[in-house]
Amino acid sequence: MSDFLNKVFIFLRFLLLFLCLLHELIILFLCLRLLYRSRQRGFLELDLVLGKWVEEHIYSMDENGVKALIDVLDLVNNNSPSLHLLVSMSFYD
Repeated sequence: MSDFLNKVFIFLRFLLLFLCLLHELIILFLCLRLLYRSRQRGFLELDLVLGKWVEEHIYSMDENGVKALIDVLDLVNNNSPSLHLLVSMSFYD
């Protein structure tokens, strides 16, 4: 009986380790995806500025920060320049 429990315990430890690794891989994939999206907006100057900022801050952002970044990146759909205009207008305020 104890041999069986040992095997179950080893299996559960392995399963927990696997799930932790999977969670870390999902977070890494999300960060890399957001980094790619931030560099592919379609406006060179904006891609450089936004891409550099995301590269420096993405790994230290909390869940709300990541959601806000996704909202900002979603401002540009179908090559609409709305994010570029938003950044440009902030320089004139």
